[in-house]
Amino acid sequence: MSKEPKNRQRVWLFRLVLVVAAPLITLLALELGLRLIGVGYNTSFLVKDETDGSKVRNNDAFAWRFFPKALARAPQPIRVTKAKPSGVRRIVVLGGSAAVGDPQPAFGLSRVLQRLLEDRYPNGRFEVINAAVTAINSHVVLPIARDCVDLTADLWVLYMGNNEVNGPYGSGSVFGSRRPSLGTIRANLKFQKTRVGQWMSTFGGEGSASVPKSWGGLEMFLEQQVSIDDPDLQRVYKNYQANLEDIVKLASNANVPLLVSTMAVNLEDSAPFISKGDPEDSVVEAVYEHFANGRWEGAETLARSALARNTTSANLFYCIGKAMVAQGKAEEATVYFSRARDLDTLRFRADTQINKIIRSVVPQGNLVDGEQALAEADPNGIPGKEHFHEHVHFTFEGNYHLSLAFAQAAEKKLGLTSEKPWLSLGACEQAMGLTPFHQREIVQEMQLRLRTPPFSGQFGQEAREALLAKQLAEVSSEMTPAMGQRSMNTYAAMIEKDPTDWVTRQQFASLLASAGKHAEATAQWEAITKSIPHDPTGHFQLGSSRNRQKEWIAAEKALREAIAIRNQHPKAWNSLGISLSRQGKRESEAYVCFQKAIDFDPKMAEALMNWGLVLQNQKNLEAAEAKFEQAILADKRHLPSYARLGTLLAKASRFQRATEIYTMVVELVPEDPSARINLALGYIKMGKKADAKEQLQMCLKLDPANQLARQYLQQLQ
Repeated sequence: MSKEPKNRQRVWLFRLVLVVAAPLITLLALELGLRLIGVGYNTSFLVKDETDGSKVRNNDAFAWRFFPKALARAPQPIRVTKAKPSGVRRIVVLGGSAAVGDPQPAFGLSRVLQRLLEDRYPNGRFEVINAAVTAINSHVVLPIARDCVDLTADLWVLYMGNNEVNGPYGSGSVFGSRRPSLGTIRANLKFQKTRVGQWMSTFGGEGSASVPKSWGGLEMFLEQQVSIDDPDLQRVYKNYQANLEDIVKLASNANVPLLVSTMAVNLEDSAPFISKGDPEDSVVEAVYEHFANGRWEGAETLARSALARNTTSANLFYCIGKAMVAQGKAEEATVYFSRARDLDTLRFRADTQINKIIRSVVPQGNLVDGEQALAEADPNGIPGKEHFHEHVHFTFEGNYHLSLAFAQAAEKKLGLTSEKPWLSLGACEQAMGLTPFHQREIVQEMQLRLRTPPFSGQFGQEAREALLAKQLAEVSSEMTPAMGQRSMNTYAAMIEKDPTDWVTRQQFASLLASAGKHAEATAQWEAITKSIPHDPTGHFQLGSSRNRQKEWIAAEKALREAIAIRNQHPKAWNSLGISLSRQGKRESEAYVCFQKAIDFDPKMAEALMNWGLVLQNQKNLEAAEAKFEQAILADKRHLPSYARLGTLLAKASRFQRATEIYTMVVELVPEDPSARINLALGYIKMGKKADAKEQLQMCLKLDPANQLARQYLQQLQ
């Protein structure tokens, strides 16, 4: 062969290499350059702790690959030694918000599981790490599990499946793309681990009009309906199965025993959020009228008749189930409740197919049947209000029964045996410090949550409201000074036993603050920030506690530390605005802080209200009124904003508008006696004595011991 053809081959080979290598070299150079100038973030779930090299901590930036930064969720703070301590059995809990322990993680799955094991094995040492995160699904859990391999755990506990449709990459998600294939999802996630990928992602997505600007709970998903026959739903199931299979394989390869539970959801007492194919309104109203009058057989007959013509109506299936339970046919009703859940087009609950996948993928020796455990623990054999606050989040009793199922399976996996009985439900509540104060906090949180869409539109909402009001009255009646002192003694003893338990300290701090012991609460928050210095919440709470003590400069320091850790922390910006406004001549700086809080959370009425209060103190009453008005527009349920606006208007003798505001408050909280007293005073000022009398009488009906209402009523008479 002549030299000329060989030279041509070399030239073409060189050109081919150049075509392939040049872009790679460019990308590598760009990647290195971006790292050098600090662009991008660490994508690991766990990172080395800056203050103690032997420990690892959670990384808030981890979630940025899956969520817009403003919506990114963080786990409960994690700060543990990377190497498992000698003699300790380490358990890692993985999953979404139900596994986290929402609404109060201190009494959630991880904590109850640890308490059950510690009580049954008092000479053993257990460390249960809560690596679950709100709003995530299997696409996120799989990378978390990979990062947790280095923890050399003795056991993984997985409770995952409620967020597959609405979580990242689900067909009902609001967090970005909803229709990519599994291969595309995984390729994108790998690319997002590079600084080039992170830099490129800043050019789109976050600013999209369809992406919420702040966390808005389930209300964010109202337009993301997915019917049971939607082709994209099959893709969701396929992706879930692939991710679950990979988690099972990952645990096996890492030689980590794994327990996976089927998903338990509220079937009996959580009606469908949105039901398609319902019959005409007159039929629905007739069914509801039968319910209201306790005519269960008539309700069932009418609903069954309508179902023959409306076979996709989730509400009809649900109504038949409720009517059957009322007639003592609970076992047969389960089928109807399950079908109602599966037909619900807001798919916030793991459905029948998700549990089928779990049972088919997970080996029998690794399977925990949480669905069955919760059903067996329920009086009707159908999971309901005894075990769920709403659709999927557990009451303490629900967490106890799920944790017990996991604990019994964990005992076998860990090769443990004991003759001691498992801790009972009541004893577990007592051992974990579940006081009436903490129960009241939970009930109040659920009242707020269930008054917002989509909960507020569910069938049976009135009955649920009445139940919560009853529960609130019951726990409030138990909150005597003697009970408060006993609770504080209990928590002091718990902390003395384990001073490193920052979760118990959090509960103790809240309890102390509720009793007006702000100095003692501040001491607990100081200790917490030392235990988990990387967590912004501790610094925020410390700053807020110092605000309550009027230690404005110390509060500012703590709040700035919180913001340095997490800049997008609207509550910290709001509290910083308060501390600055109280330091004299720093009002303009406070306004900047309030604006920052509103930028990060446009619905944050509290920041607008506080801004208005600063303006009011500056005698700028017109601007203050405007801020109060903005506050009630931002959050129509923020009662303190109504109170501030009503008071301002009343002082200005604008009684007509003040009365309108107080009327809104009564509509929002008709059970609140003080709201009715304010409205009555407005009516008195307007000369409407009959209306005032009606409100005062209603107030006394709600609170017969209310002396103020009685005094005003006597004056009127």
